[in-house]
Amino acid sequence: MAASPASQERNDAQVIAFAKELGLSLTIATWLWQQGHTRPENLRRFFAPKLAELTAPDAMVDRLKAAQRLALAVKRREPICVYGDYDCDGIT
Repeated sequence: MAASPASQERNDAQVIAFAKELGLSLTIATWLWQQGHTRPENLRRFFAPKLAELTAPDAMVDRLKAAQRLALAVKRREPICVYGDYDCDGIT
């Protein structure tokens, strides 16, 4: 179901205000808006997180298990390969 012209204009105005408030391009603001990110305060935290807002390391699943396995590899002098990248998809 398509949005009515009046609601489309309201959304366009909201997205423009959203883009200006966050200092984003209209393209990025539109995409974020369409993804449901419509609260500037949440996006400010996402784009510029404070250390206190980050997930605690204790929340990582199997963190202890991984640490124990790494310790065992060090003890056995096994090679350890560390993968990392910079696109924040979770592999790092």
